[in-house]
Amino acid sequence: MLRMRVVPGREDRFLDIVRTVGAAVAANPSNRGQRVFRDDTGTFHVHSDWADDESFWAHERSTEHRRLIGAMREVREDSTMTTMTEVDVFDNRTPHPTSHSETSSSGVADS
Repeated sequence: MLRMRVVPGREDRFLDIVRTVGAAVAANPSNRGQRVFRDDTGTFHVHSDWADDESFWAHERSTEHRRLIGAMREVREDSTMTTMTEVDVFDNRTPHPTSHSETSSSGVADS
């Protein structure tokens, strides 16, 4: 998750840059999708989902990605990046066991 505080008045430029970077990221077959959020303080949060850590870090270190995100320097006040590992999903499309004891080691509910 990338958290970025944008220079006031530069939000539209930031979103233009994010859309350009996002299109390039979406072209990577290991990227599962991205979402951009804005909180009530005007801080943006970019969530990017990847097939695996290795693919994410290869992308992050790539010359092309470094070139594309260079444009963010002009609009960024500060930023932080946090990597996370998904441990569960709660939505109306994902069945869930009623307790951890009902889940096999593969993560699939026992029948």
